[in-house]
Amino acid sequence: MSTKILQFGTGVFLRGFFGSMIHDMNQTESLEASITMVKLTPNGDMQRFIDSEGRYDLIIRGLENGNTVDEVKHVDLFEEFIHPYQQWSRFLESAQDADVDVVISNSTEAGIVYKECAKPSICPESYPAKLCAWLYERFTCFSGDANKAPLVLPMELIANNGGQLKNIVMQHATDWELSKDFLSWLHDDCDFRNTLVDRIVTRGEGNAICVEPYLLFAIEGEPAEEILPFQKTGLNVYWTQNLAAFRETKVRMLNGGHTSMIYAAILSGETIVADALNNTEIDAFLRSVLVDEVLPTLEAKGGEYQELIDYAEAVIERFKNPFLNHEMINIALNSASKLLVRIMPTFDDLVNQNHAYPTKLTQAIAAFFWFYRGQVIEDKFHGSSEGISYEFGDDAEAMKAIAACDSSSSEAFAKSILKCSAWKGAFDKHQDFSDVLAAHFDLFEKNTLKQTLFKQNDLANV
Repeated sequence: MSTKILQFGTGVFLRGFFGSMIHDMNQTESLEASITMVKLTPNGDMQRFIDSEGRYDLIIRGLENGNTVDEVKHVDLFEEFIHPYQQWSRFLESAQDADVDVVISNSTEAGIVYKECAKPSICPESYPAKLCAWLYERFTCFSGDANKAPLVLPMELIANNGGQLKNIVMQHATDWELSKDFLSWLHDDCDFRNTLVDRIVTRGEGNAICVEPYLLFAIEGEPAEEILPFQKTGLNVYWTQNLAAFRETKVRMLNGGHTSMIYAAILSGETIVADALNNTEIDAFLRSVLVDEVLPTLEAKGGEYQELIDYAEAVIERFKNPFLNHEMINIALNSASKLLVRIMPTFDDLVNQNHAYPTKLTQAIAAFFWFYRGQVIEDKFHGSSEGISYEFGDDAEAMKAIAACDSSSSEAFAKSILKCSAWKGAFDKHQDFSDVLAAHFDLFEKNTLKQTLFKQNDLANV
């Protein structure tokens, strides 16, 4: 088994996501690969990986096509573990391995950042600086051979992750006054790709990792199946020229599905996502949001109807995973910004398409605002409604602005909350929406939110 992949990061996600796919490809003999793991931070050591030789159990639990999946795979992928803060020379030597042709990373969203530093003689702080030093060593060792320029697949959850990483690496190369030939090699030969990753991964006991059956990996650009034969192995991986569409589908359906449902569900007495969807009315509400309202906006942008239906069904099935103890109040963290990213683009598109406010998303927004009635105490938002009390964290400025809204009456609250600075003017173009919102609030007050949204159809004609 020859080394082919250099992995920056020791967290569970890469092992549960990318490691899972490499294991499957190795098992089907469509690939023969191993991974060298590089530590990104100076604290701690890699002894637990060394002691176990990197072996771990991958526990796959959840629902797939209506069937319960509960299986364990024994994964053995890792060839070496390098702590560059303690083994800087060995880290650079790894760039001289002719068989390494893929670099992956998950340095968290804060990892792909530019931090100015001199050309390093010891391990630099940032991931891009480490990568630049490694790439320069490789360029030098192989005399700028284009065939030794790697495929770089960052898996940090930021837009344009490959493009941003490439720009920062090139900035370091410029800062360090490295050769123009190296800059050309970086720019023209190293294959930095933008990616989108989607899988829930959690830590199990010991070195075990727990994952859901669902997995999606979208990679921008031409297929590189000769290096990583994902599709040949039957994995849910897309080489695509339109990564933005995948990202938008995920944000609007998966993340938007969560945001459209959880506030009403919490105020109906639910606490766990999977348990809430055992309620047929909540299930029907979520399904209507995704299929009747979100899907048409994505289809109008060129999405394939059947692919979108399949993705919507997959989202609902993932939410119903009985092995995930996914608490809804945790999803409510930092919700002020989520409304703008996850719900409002779909809402605005539907208003433009239909010249009317969408029924379910209007209900979802009304429930969202109803949930946000309360006060800020010690950096927490404290709410109470219909006998249910809760607290959660959010941006301090947003929380204070929301808590200051006038909730003395439905009409006053509707007008005040829509003008709140937390929404950055998102509702300014919907001048008569306050009347619609006030009507929803009146029904919540009269019948309770649970009865209004999940027991009756009173709002269909509001």
